[in-house]
Amino acid sequence: MNNFDCTLFNCKSLKKLSNYLLISSNNIKSLSNDFSNNPSKFFHKFFKDGRELFKCSLIVNKIHKRYFKIFNVDIPDYLKSSVRGRSNITNAQYHQDASFVLLVDIRGFYPSTTKSKIKKRLILDYKLSSNVAEFIVNSITAPQEKSENKRALITGSLFSQRFAFLINKKMFDEIDDISKKNGIKFSLYVDDMTFSSKKIISYKFYTKIYNILKKYGYKIHQGKIYRGKIGKKSNITGVKLTKDGFRILNKHKDKILSILEGRGDSRNIKRLCGLIQYALQVNREYYLEKYSKIYNKNCKSNK
Repeated sequence: MNNFDCTLFNCKSLKKLSNYLLISSNNIKSLSNDFSNNPSKFFHKFFKDGRELFKCSLIVNKIHKRYFKIFNVDIPDYLKSSVRGRSNITNAQYHQDASFVLLVDIRGFYPSTTKSKIKKRLILDYKLSSNVAEFIVNSITAPQEKSENKRALITGSLFSQRFAFLINKKMFDEIDDISKKNGIKFSLYVDDMTFSSKKIISYKFYTKIYNILKKYGYKIHQGKIYRGKIGKKSNITGVKLTKDGFRILNKHKDKILSILEGRGDSRNIKRLCGLIQYALQVNREYYLEKYSKIYNKNCKSNK
């Protein structure tokens, strides 16, 4: 079975790629030169909360939408991001029967997904020709500060999350395989990896995950590792997993409380309703009882 089989698999010419992208062969050649030599024309850099983000041009957005259709590999059960019907909440629910977890976060995931790394995987895994791989990689990377001004996967495109998975699919499939062999459940949400089991997850298993990531050129965020029982520190992609069920994080509770203490602004009411709706998605039975009066008073009439 070919885990990388898709419409684009084994594409060996820009002409064939232009057909897939619904772009003329002349345009794809000029775009190829522009993407390579003038990335700032297509990716507008800006900073938000200290993060380096990019706004894509119209032509780039159009191309990225086509990528969704032609990079149509089979999506594994373990992938919980960039898939319709899956979310950070369904990711947490995937581990609801666990007693022990290992939480691992990849450090600087997008900046570490460099042009050279992407091109290598496109050629080796998806069997693309060098010029086709070059076009694709230049259409979704830009020089970044955290990449020492080298081109790396941008943050800001609708396709970025899916592409980060596609480029690293071999690595994540390897992690999934080793998890299954050890009787451990694995899920991936962008760069957050969650492992769960009814039994203790050993340090030896953690070192295996560490070594796989290292082999592919990635590092673990040491400050975000948790290995142990379900408890106060077992927050899975923004959802607290406790022995009594799912709970929202303290920061979400604090936001609800602060809005209630200073309510009156219609924007705050709208934000309050959004936070309560999120809490209901996390644990409807628990938070319906907790917030039903507030929700009925402030939100039902504002729908």
